[in-house]
Amino acid sequence: GEDGAATLFSFGEEDTSTWTYVNGACDLDGTLMVMTADGELCMDDEGDRVYFVRGEGDVSGAPKPAGVELETVHAAQEDFVGTWTATVMETEGMRLNVADLGFEMTLTLGEDGTATLFSFGEEDTSTWTYADGACDLDGTLMVMTAEGELCMDDEGDRVYFVRGEAGEAPASPNLPNGLQTVGDGLLDYVGTWHAVYLSTGGLTGDPRTLGLRITLTLDADGTGALDFAGDTPQVWYQDEESGNVYVGESVDDVGMVLTLLDGGLMQYGTQLGGYMMFSRDEDAVWTPAESTPMPGAVAPAPAPAAPAAPGAASGAYLERKFVADTVDMSGYTMPASSLGGEYAVTLHADGTADFVMVNVPVSGLKWSENDDGTLTLDYYGTPMILTPTQAGLDLDYMGAMLLHMVEK
Repeated sequence: GEDGAATLFSFGEEDTSTWTYVNGACDLDGTLMVMTADGELCMDDEGDRVYFVRGEGDVSGAPKPAGVELETVHAAQEDFVGTWTATVMETEGMRLNVADLGFEMTLTLGEDGTATLFSFGEEDTSTWTYADGACDLDGTLMVMTAEGELCMDDEGDRVYFVRGEAGEAPASPNLPNGLQTVGDGLLDYVGTWHAVYLSTGGLTGDPRTLGLRITLTLDADGTGALDFAGDTPQVWYQDEESGNVYVGESVDDVGMVLTLLDGGLMQYGTQLGGYMMFSRDEDAVWTPAESTPMPGAVAPAPAPAAPAAPGAASGAYLERKFVADTVDMSGYTMPASSLGGEYAVTLHADGTADFVMVNVPVSGLKWSENDDGTLTLDYYGTPMILTPTQAGLDLDYMGAMLLHMVEK
């Protein structure tokens, strides 16, 4: 109801409770409910899910198979010839991406009437014939859809193929904005999270003791916001290849990795590039000893390269953004992308600087030029040395690593 009241009728009994709107979803007395792209309401209770459709009509009996209203076209025989890759399966009212199921399925229809189906690591050969605008694959009907897909229909269970050997599976239709599968537990990320500990940028400890109230909101539609020295819109998603969950300003940027931990905690970032610990409870307290220990501190970085001539940086580096390209750490040089997010610095003529650490922008820092031509960036009382180089600037990050920065 509009008044926040909720009534659930089940097994002949009626229960009343309350519901609230939270971050694009419905919190039904502690149970999360989200809206799918098909307009269904999904109740998720620790992985057990119930799907609802709007209305009070008769919904008894078996579920209606997905895609039952199949729109087909009368195709010519040559339209079926070629190699096709399965992308979507429909069965028992569910529509599933083949890629999400962890296997490949390809079908090759030859001009000579031969057919080869590769599935579950095995290859089977059979025959096919052209029958009244459709394909009869050894007794199984295959039709061409209005979208140019090939649909194999076996008593209501369907497999959809696209032409080619590496068809790209579409996004799961029941999920918002690139979230790959509800079954992977992504709904556990939805909500507002409060930072209870951070170790980044020279700051270590409870950010609230420093007057920092940091929140990360993850909405059910794949969007969100990070409130850390300003409210920054975010998107979050699961990478298909690695299975990692990331959050950032766009899907094009890898962003920061999110990891759910025991005790209702979520880690934002990594030990290597800095991290924050979040909890849904804004009053929660956490210290590193309360979870699996992080890797130890790295060894001091190599000494910075020789500085440029004194005074060379007085104007040459102003109003230019320098972004870390590589990093020296523990005696190794590696891509800066391994740090888990962007590190960058922009110097302004008024003596202030903008600094980005693992994708988090910090403005209003002070910088000054030294007699030897190097620069000092004052990070809340911790000096960091910037050394001009032929390529740009080297940043000695608190003795832990040396960032080689180039202009972007």
